[in-house]
Amino acid sequence: MVVRTKPLYFCVLFAFLVSGCTKQKPVEKKSYFKKDEFKQSSSFRLPQHMSFDELKVEKERHVKNQNESVAITFLGFMIKKCADPVELEKLRLEFADMLLKLGRCGEAAMEYQLYAQLYSGSKNAAYADFQALKALNCEVLSADRDQDRTQEVIDAAKKFAQKARVREDYAKYLPEVEKLAVACEARLCDAEMLHFYFNLNHGQFKAARARLDWIKDHYNACITEPAYLELEYRYAAAIGDKKTAEQKLALLTKKFPKYTVVRNKERSYAAWF
Repeated sequence: MVVRTKPLYFCVLFAFLVSGCTKQKPVEKKSYFKKDEFKQSSSFRLPQHMSFDELKVEKERHVKNQNESVAITFLGFMIKKCADPVELEKLRLEFADMLLKLGRCGEAAMEYQLYAQLYSGSKNAAYADFQALKALNCEVLSADRDQDRTQEVIDAAKKFAQKARVREDYAKYLPEVEKLAVACEARLCDAEMLHFYFNLNHGQFKAARARLDWIKDHYNACITEPAYLELEYRYAAAIGDKKTAEQKLALLTKKFPKYTVVRNKERSYAAWF
């Protein structure tokens, strides 16, 4: 029995061609929001659609109500729309102050630094630089954590001291800046001591020796003599050098009789920070 497929083939081909020729109408998408007809309510307007004067009124209203977390939004848009350079300078400083007050220290530091760069000749430049240092110091972490911000404060303090040599307005902030720098140096020293005890507890004696030498060379002004003698004693005891350990302990006891050597201090040192 022979099956004839030709007529069937031509029927399928014809149906395909016909369906290809007929174009389907695109489905119309319904829009429930007409952009041209959109208008803001007179009782509520987004900050980006407000004028400078309207933003100022709203900002001052929220400041008066002690709602700086909202006021700062309007203040930010005021900076973008301000056309008066004198007013803009005041707004930038106010913005940085408000950020610091809200505890947004990293952002505040950046804004203060930007102000000091843009208005280096301003009478408020020294204040901005000093506030930037304080804002950075707010982000300094404990000795057992990352110390990049601590080093950043020290570097900024050195730059501040250089400016204080030629500008009197910077010089009046110098005592406070020095206090911040000394505290940060002490924090770095604590971090190094923590690393020393970590190396000691894990039997990394070569690394512990290198850390001990580093503390002596770079943090001699921060660490006291009895504290360093104790580190020497701990190291000698850990490597099994009993003779040196006894000498260091005897010297420590003789020179600083009131200094207390805590037993197993190296094991509990991390808990101090």
